[in-house]
Amino acid sequence: MTNTIKDGGCAYPCEYHRRSGMHSTEKVVAKGMSLRDYFASNARNDDIAFPDFDTAARWVGVPAPDENSYIAMLEFSFKLKAKIGYMQADAMIAAREASQ
Repeated sequence: MTNTIKDGGCAYPCEYHRRSGMHSTEKVVAKGMSLRDYFASNARNDDIAFPDFDTAARWVGVPAPDENSYIAMLEFSFKLKAKIGYMQADAMIAAREASQ
């Protein structure tokens, strides 16, 4: 059984015509970003706290960062926020589907 992520469809689909020759155009359909990506990119997760870096690192699936390295801490915080953002997006899509 495959585990398929429901992405909610396109957030910003569009169609436009591109010139493909001297006297002809072709229709181009741009899918755009998924609704899941849109929800994740707009998630607010600054108020979520973890007991320690080791617990958060296990949850994210990466080694705990070197607390003396600003870059390592910054990279870790981005990965953590992305993980939380996609969890929120999945919850929003599930709630959206349940209400339809």
